[in-house]
Amino acid sequence: MDKFYAGLMVGFFLAFSMVFGFVQVNLGPYYKDIVAIKPAVDEAYQVTHSEKFADVRGLVVDVKAASEKLATLPIIGDGISSLGIQDYAQQAIGLMDNAKDISEGMVPLVNNAILAIEVSAWALWVSLILVLAGIYSAYGGKKMLKKAPARAAKKARKRKKR
Repeated sequence: MDKFYAGLMVGFFLAFSMVFGFVQVNLGPYYKDIVAIKPAVDEAYQVTHSEKFADVRGLVVDVKAASEKLATLPIIGDGISSLGIQDYAQQAIGLMDNAKDISEGMVPLVNNAILAIEVSAWALWVSLILVLAGIYSAYGGKKMLKKAPARAAKKARKRKKR
């Protein structure tokens, strides 16, 4: 039964090491780039969640609302409508909302990528050590330790005979 548990341990940690090895192979080469981009992502998040950004967005919304009201006036309404201010304001609002959504998504993405790379390096080493420990316990363990002095003595006797 000991070999069963040792085999289970070897199989589990071998699969574990394959998963984290996959992370290291695919994301590991980009670690420096991801760490270098983190300050820019944090800054983008701070800008898109600042009061000034909200004020500018509010100003664009107000310009759109004012242009819609002015477009209903008989004399200048056709000119305002032909300029397409409402369309440009709507596009600007959409771009600002997209920038805010992207910055909200990038912060956890970058943080999780950095965490995955850093954790996978240590997890890979630990899982490989535990695979070796499982192999050792399945194919030797205490028996190998007990037989080691006897083997050494046997080799010494063979050397003396020569």
